[in-house]
Amino acid sequence: MDIIVGAKTLFNRTAVALIIVPLAAAVQAFGISISTLPTGNFSCTTQNGGPTSPCPSGSNVSQLDPIDNISGLEFFGPSSGYSFSNFGSPGTAGVVEFITSGPLSGPSIPSGTIIPVLYDFNVGASGTGNLLDWELLYSIVDNGSVAGVADIFSRNFTGEQSGSAPLQLTEALVSGTIVSLDVNLSVVASGSAFNVNVSIPSGSLDFNNTPAPEPASETLAGLCIAFAGGYRLLRRRRGYVPAKDPTKS
Repeated sequence: MDIIVGAKTLFNRTAVALIIVPLAAAVQAFGISISTLPTGNFSCTTQNGGPTSPCPSGSNVSQLDPIDNISGLEFFGPSSGYSFSNFGSPGTAGVVEFITSGPLSGPSIPSGTIIPVLYDFNVGASGTGNLLDWELLYSIVDNGSVAGVADIFSRNFTGEQSGSAPLQLTEALVSGTIVSLDVNLSVVASGSAFNVNVSIPSGSLDFNNTPAPEPASETLAGLCIAFAGGYRLLRRRRGYVPAKDPTKS
């Protein structure tokens, strides 16, 4: 009896291994192909019609989950936002700029690749004056050479600003080379007694993010189906047989 129990245990472990090992190999193979944009050397500065200043605490960057085998970045600010004032002459801008740099890890990203950029921030204003426009400039530099730019512009705005744009690489991002990523948001207004607040707390300024389903989700669904099929096979080998419906011949 002990021999039979031991044989069943060995069989069960082997059957489970036959299911799990291919799954692990598939997941590992998927992870190997990820190109990761750098979060290192993070800096954030603001400018209010004069010299640049460090951003308030709470300004940061985080890594995004991979999409199309590229792990992008999310820049965000403190809940208090960024405050600008003294728009004395027409066309004075309040600017917040995020920068990261570091070696590109993983495979190179070919020229022509589309890296989607997303934005979601809020603009509030008080006092006497006018909001004129805002501009968002996303740029990627590889080894000192500009590799891609996305320029987004809007007029007559107030409240939440959100949307997306494609950034197409005009040069390849080469594995191991220093890649710099820059997001520059400028808000133009007029009025010396005018105050503008740009809030990016729960929203974000993203490289390589999209509301569309990620390819990883489709891969995971396929793996789940394979696992379900393997589990049914394992139950059959253990002696489980579905009861036959007596109403069907």
